[in-house]
Amino acid sequence: MKLSSHRSPGSALFSSIVIGAVFCAGYLGLNSRAQDKTQLPARTGYVNDFAHVVDDPTRQRLDTILDNLKTRSGIELNLATVQTTGNQDIFVFSRQLAGDWGVGSRGSSRKTLLLVVSVDEKAVFTQLSRSVQRELPEGILGEFNQRVRGPISSGRFSQGLTDGVDHFIAALAKKLGFSLQDIDQAQLVGSTASVAVSDPSPTATSSNEAVATPVMTATNREAPPSPSRPRIEAPSNTPSTTDDEDESEDVELTLTLPLADRIVKLKEFLDAYPNSKSRPRAIELLISSYAGLGDQRLKNGDTLGGIEQLVLAINEAPTNMSDKLFSGVVSQIPLNLFYRGQRNAAIEAAQKIEKKFGADPKRLLTLAGFYLGIEEGNEAARLAAEAVKLAPDLAEAHHVLGRALHISLRLDEAAAEYKRALELDPNSKKGTRRSLADLNRAAGKAEEALELYREQLGAEPSDKAARAGMVLSLLDLGRFDEGNKELTATLQEDPRNLALLTGAAYWFAAHNEADRSLELARKSVQLEPRYTWSQIALARALTGNKRPMEAERALRFARQYGNFPTLDYELANVLSAAGLYEEAAEVLLQSFTFKDDKIEARLAGRIPAQESDFILLLAPERRAAIFQFAAADNKNDAAILKALLAFATATNQANESVKLDEAIVGGAAKEFASGADDMRVYRQLYAAGVLIRKGVALQTAYELTEAARSSVETAVGIPVATVAVQAEELRDIRARAIAKGATPDVPDAPRNVLANILRGRVEDSAGWALYNQGKTDEAIEHLKRAAGILPEGIPLWRTALWHLGAALDQAGNKQEALAYYIKSYNSGDPDPGRRAVIEHLYQKTNGSLDGLDEQIGANRVAASISPQPRADKPGAVETPSPSAPEPQTAASPELTPTPAPVVAPTAAEAAPVATPEATQTPTPSPTAEGPVQSPAASPEPSPSAGTQEDVPVIRLKARATVKITGTVRDANKAPISNVVVVLISPRGTVLATTTDTEGNYSFIVSPSQHGYRVIPSKDGYTFQPVDKLVVSFNEDQKEVGFVGAVSRAP
Repeated sequence: MKLSSHRSPGSALFSSIVIGAVFCAGYLGLNSRAQDKTQLPARTGYVNDFAHVVDDPTRQRLDTILDNLKTRSGIELNLATVQTTGNQDIFVFSRQLAGDWGVGSRGSSRKTLLLVVSVDEKAVFTQLSRSVQRELPEGILGEFNQRVRGPISSGRFSQGLTDGVDHFIAALAKKLGFSLQDIDQAQLVGSTASVAVSDPSPTATSSNEAVATPVMTATNREAPPSPSRPRIEAPSNTPSTTDDEDESEDVELTLTLPLADRIVKLKEFLDAYPNSKSRPRAIELLISSYAGLGDQRLKNGDTLGGIEQLVLAINEAPTNMSDKLFSGVVSQIPLNLFYRGQRNAAIEAAQKIEKKFGADPKRLLTLAGFYLGIEEGNEAARLAAEAVKLAPDLAEAHHVLGRALHISLRLDEAAAEYKRALELDPNSKKGTRRSLADLNRAAGKAEEALELYREQLGAEPSDKAARAGMVLSLLDLGRFDEGNKELTATLQEDPRNLALLTGAAYWFAAHNEADRSLELARKSVQLEPRYTWSQIALARALTGNKRPMEAERALRFARQYGNFPTLDYELANVLSAAGLYEEAAEVLLQSFTFKDDKIEARLAGRIPAQESDFILLLAPERRAAIFQFAAADNKNDAAILKALLAFATATNQANESVKLDEAIVGGAAKEFASGADDMRVYRQLYAAGVLIRKGVALQTAYELTEAARSSVETAVGIPVATVAVQAEELRDIRARAIAKGATPDVPDAPRNVLANILRGRVEDSAGWALYNQGKTDEAIEHLKRAAGILPEGIPLWRTALWHLGAALDQAGNKQEALAYYIKSYNSGDPDPGRRAVIEHLYQKTNGSLDGLDEQIGANRVAASISPQPRADKPGAVETPSPSAPEPQTAASPELTPTPAPVVAPTAAEAAPVATPEATQTPTPSPTAEGPVQSPAASPEPSPSAGTQEDVPVIRLKARATVKITGTVRDANKAPISNVVVVLISPRGTVLATTTDTEGNYSFIVSPSQHGYRVIPSKDGYTFQPVDKLVVSFNEDQKEVGFVGAVSRAP
């Protein structure tokens, strides 16, 4: 048989070759004519169940579909089950049966196969005619037998035959252009229910005679032989056509063996028959088998064994192998290793292949495809450039070089290579014309791009990316009517054109059409939430709509699927837009460095670059990915982020012992705080706070706080004021939520409360800057104003009191200082460090600690935690502190609800608590946060701390949340709607809600032994009482009501 008539290996490494074939006995060198004839059963149809192991429904279905298969394809598959093959190997038995029946015999002119199953031996073998061999997909027999062997090994014979036949027909149908469903139905027209036996052997018994099934008893039957190595006989000196066919058959039948056995048989064949015409085919199968066994061992965790086999495949591959074997097996080895986590071995394998086949330009290009697949653009470009040298007029070489340069962000060079490839092959079907058009559009050459897109659509009307590019080129050219018309028509025709949805969403964001951008971005994200540029476009649209916190969710979701500098810059941009400058700086420092007034980064994670501003620096990533010439950014935001990066770099020295350069740090702070936008106040206060913490440029810090004073009212009018005002207080809870895959949602607080907080921050920062400069008297003045302005109970108020105490202490006002220290201490959780300060000053002032416990408690730290039960008091059960629910796992921001809202929690507070009532009332119930148990926040008490042996501990079941509800009415008990009700938690969280039409309000909070302060407020009204302190330890607190009255004019 000629080599050309054999099945070639194709892309066997990742499909059929890696699938183990069935185990069978050795057969090479065995001649069926040498076997003793055994009386064999006669064929009864397609399904010959002599062992009676197939149920009737399965037999009837298989008979039907196999008859339909023959009618549809001309291929006849027969099945036979026997109880045992006796002392015969199943290969010998099945071959003899195939010869007797004239089904599956090698010499048959008909396209037939015979699958034989031996029940006792749990053995399977398939015989096939040469005429059917070329019709079968690569590897189908090995997989067919494997599908049968799995179930029958556990006695499920009907299932095994069904699985095997269904897979066989499905694979065959895919190649021949029909489906299993076409076959698996009522018999096709022209077929009959009873299957006639075609060309029976003259020795076969008639169908109405008793079937003589060969059965051997357990006492006289030999154990079935294990797969044995065949005896390879020396070739005769006079080769004949029969010898060639036998040798070809021996080679082909190795495909039914397990890979390891197949390799042994093929090597023995090659040693025994050095001049065989089947030698090339045997070598190809050997190389494929090495590769398949290597992949199998890698899957099974044998890394070294797998790599060894794959290297053997490369080393023993002949340089003149077929292109199909090279492209389908050998060139795939590096990628297979790479995806198995063996990067170094993959690179070494690629280098071996290059060394062996580097003189062939097409094979170099195939290998370059591996480097493209792992985004090693420089290596891919090197190989493609070598291919261009070897074959300058090979269009494919220029195309691959263009792709390599493209992913290396060398876009102008890539465009030149695409152009050359198109000149050499104007009818290229590789998308060269579209790729050139994309890069022209990315370079701002919209007119040239449009012409190329239209040519591409003329050649390939279904090219979605070219259609998207045409629409965007029209918009770039200012032909808005035409562009919008094409946009609408294209999306009506194909609403799932992701390239167009994403590209258009980004384009509209870049041209200040935020609403249109948001509409398209939402559709893009819904279609494919994992595409990072869809999420970037969505974030830009949301930011344009003054919704940076929603934009943050989109970008944090995108970071699960991408990691490149643009993504970090976009996240830093939305954090900056929300006034979260500390977080924005941390994100920037992950991807960018600042040196000599230049921003540096590794674009695409691997390509060093530096520029004077972010827009120029990141342009290659955008242009290479979505081919947009204009950025959806503005120079002011980019300049702010550059200044933030410079300030963060100046204040974050690796060596803490090195003194910061005051001039550099102060100048960076002023640059960052400059500008005339509404966020300037927040930048001024952030920069001042950093300088004060670092103890550097303190006069600059004071000047920045003073400059912020006049713009407070403007600052609290921005949409993100609640977050920006409390950025420092939100820091820890946001960090915990983000670490768990969520971002907290922050509802708006009343403007007057925010204004007071912001004014208090200005005064506290100014006072503390002055204190650290030794200007104590001036500091006290500012700090007293801060203590009087700030809402009582919030963290910043406690901090201001402590700062005031320190300033008074420095000024010599010990008693007054002590009073402020104690007031600050008592308003929050116990702090051992601050307690030590108080004790020191108290003893210094009073001569002893007598009476201090009555003011601040004997052991507030221990008492704040429920005591452990005593071992001898089984009735004493600890009441555990409630824990807050986990935040939601990160998900696409367009597809899942956001977590419940929180506002300004302190470092000790937990993640948000869900509020199911939010959907039942006009205004959602805000949430306060409970404590997080950590070593820093909650020191462990001694087992006996706070317990009294004679006092039983009340057994209470701790709750995660409790509800505070109430009503606001007038003196006539009529409800007052739209009253703003503010709640201040024990840890200073400021929450707000509004009464509904019935005057009702509610909050969901964590239980606490400390009080929640509730304050109603509405313009033109006064309320009695002014506020209420509610202790919500373990039960819902209801009827927390207020009476409102219209204010009388003075």
